[in-house]
Amino acid sequence: MIPDLLAITLFLLPRLREKMELSDWPVINIVMWWAQPKLYVGRGMHVGTFSLLKYTIFWILVLSVKLAFSYFVEILPLIRPTKVIMKVQVENYRLHKFVPNVKHNMGVIIAIWSPIILVSLFYGCSSMVHHLFYSSRWSSRSFQALG
Repeated sequence: MIPDLLAITLFLLPRLREKMELSDWPVINIVMWWAQPKLYVGRGMHVGTFSLLKYTIFWILVLSVKLAFSYFVEILPLIRPTKVIMKVQVENYRLHKFVPNVKHNMGVIIAIWSPIILVSLFYGCSSMVHHLFYSSRWSSRSFQALG
């Protein structure tokens, strides 16, 4: 948690980060060890504050568009039918021997929402696995180049 807070602080204060990265004081080297590896290729080369701000705004915009699309296209159209299905009372349920005393159609609700949940889980898991293999391959190449 402390390295993340340090990275956020140094991101918000680029001049302080620049001075700390170029410093040879042992205490500052220990603190900077948390923020980035010592073998960082671009050490001392900094991007301007305006460029960092544009980059950050771009990714915030991409994330907000993705979340808005997911909400308005996937989730919002299912809210009204879910409420209607939950209000319907079940009086004569055909599978009463298998599922006695059923009051709501939870099976229908699960069937409606399961594709959304499964797609979200599949996307999250597949992107994690892809990142795991891609980043491990990249780091092993960079370590082989150094050795």
